[in-house]
Amino acid sequence: MLDHGPSLIIADEGHNIKNPSTRISTMANLLRSKSRVCLTGYPLQNNLEEYWTMVDFCYPNFLSNLSDFRNSYINPIKSGLYSDSDASAKRLSTLRMKVLQRLLVPVVDRRDSSLLYHVLPRKVEYIISCPLADVQRELY
Repeated sequence: MLDHGPSLIIADEGHNIKNPSTRISTMANLLRSKSRVCLTGYPLQNNLEEYWTMVDFCYPNFLSNLSDFRNSYINPIKSGLYSDSDASAKRLSTLRMKVLQRLLVPVVDRRDSSLLYHVLPRKVEYIISCPLADVQRELY
């Protein structure tokens, strides 16, 4: 499987490969295939390096190497997000975010939960209270 590999790899919970130095990420990148897809409900958790890792798994070098990606996107975007950032840093941050969003359009398919509202049953919650046993009460 490591030599020729399957035609398609689907990484469910793809955010688990977000750190390139973890064993799961290293092993996933050893697998060869014609196509790769990451499925995740948590694509971006305030860390563009993790996002780069998932995109790079599916489309190697699409966003260049990590060092270039840091210089082109991560650093300018982060620099403009602070409350004390100057106006030019904020403008550059916004510009780089927009450029990155446009760049990712052909490779990232984003959907939110509103897509499923009409097919999912209404959420029903039940709250059941259980009194503590004497031992639990003592330890608590």
